[in-house]
Amino acid sequence: MKNSGKRSAAILELSAAIVAFGFISCQGPAGPMGPKGDDGTSGGSAAPRATVLEIMDALVPAFVAAMTTNPANDGLTTETAFTFRPTGYSLLDANAMTAVYTLVKGYWVNLDLSGMGGNSFGHAGAGIDKSRIRSVTLGQDVSTIISGTDETNGAFAGFNGLQRFTGNGVIVVGAHAFRNAAALTDIALPEARVIGYAAFFEAASLTSINFPQATDIGITAFYGTRIVEANLPEARVIGGGAFMGVTSLTDINLPEARVIGANAFSTVSSLTDISLPQATIIGGSAFAETNIARADLPQAKVIGDYAFYDVTSLTGITLPKARDIGEAAFVGTNITQADLPEARVIGWRAFSNVTSLTAVILPNVESIESWAFDSCTALASITINNATPPTLVNADAFANTAANLEIFVPSASVDAYKAAANWNHSSIVNRIKAR
Repeated sequence: MKNSGKRSAAILELSAAIVAFGFISCQGPAGPMGPKGDDGTSGGSAAPRATVLEIMDALVPAFVAAMTTNPANDGLTTETAFTFRPTGYSLLDANAMTAVYTLVKGYWVNLDLSGMGGNSFGHAGAGIDKSRIRSVTLGQDVSTIISGTDETNGAFAGFNGLQRFTGNGVIVVGAHAFRNAAALTDIALPEARVIGYAAFFEAASLTSINFPQATDIGITAFYGTRIVEANLPEARVIGGGAFMGVTSLTDINLPEARVIGANAFSTVSSLTDISLPQATIIGGSAFAETNIARADLPQAKVIGDYAFYDVTSLTGITLPKARDIGEAAFVGTNITQADLPEARVIGWRAFSNVTSLTAVILPNVESIESWAFDSCTALASITINNATPPTLVNADAFANTAANLEIFVPSASVDAYKAAANWNHSSIVNRIKAR
């Protein structure tokens, strides 16, 4: 092959450098000149003398020479993939990563760091070509992918050629870690507990996730992805906007979720069914503009503002422990009955314009806020068990309801209700009846 002599010489030079600096053999002189550990200190009695950065710098000329010597005649193309596998070093820092990318130039690289020690992986450095890293494998000891401070410096943020990632020992996935990793389709994080803020934000090719140990899903973690299925069997907290706008999502497993953050699933139009048997808090707009048919929330205590706003498909709710029903929580739904045995507060416009609603049961309510049942034109009965009239913030709570609406209260308390503030309004007082 033409120029093969030059290429062979360059590769021999590269091989000599590899051996000399310990990529193959991890044995080296003992004493204080060993590599730096995670804490920046020197040491290690049987470790290579040079740091990773020093090794990279030493290898750059030989590597570049080998890879760029008339590549057209060497059989190398921009689609050629090299596996880079350093071993025996405790930390691969930002500068070392920059050196790695300098090495690869315009070729694809499968970055295999499985032989590296250390327990963290940080930002890859600035001014590098991130687009040519096709796959990354971290070592079992790497438990943390360090958080980036903004959208540009997550550990793998902007790696728009990255297709596969394996981190079998990773427990914490930091903020912005894979933000804008547009080609990522295959992610393996079997031990991950924490998925950080915007960790996979706009990872637009991601269609499926399986994090069997994850307990905390950060704010906007999967915003802008194309996930269809999400298996999160141990997740306790789903952060605000975590799946917001992921219109492809049809199947999600959350049997242990306790907290569903604000906007967590808002505008996920393909979501028609969700089971949350342990959820206690449903955040504001959490399911707004979805297509869920039923909301069975046996442990939920708080239903946030606009939680099910404009979910026109919603026809039934089960909320046996809900104490607070937020503002406009069910506006635009088509539920027919609201049995709320533990509800203390019915928020502003909570059921406004729910024209399908025919019956409401509020055994323990303490406060009904303005416009709570405004324009519930089919509402025929409201049952309240309180001996003492609950606070009625304004008589408009029952504005524009059906002419035949009756409000049933304890027989011994009828007079008290009729005399109470706002209950005594002319539009309400004659609707009050004994149970």
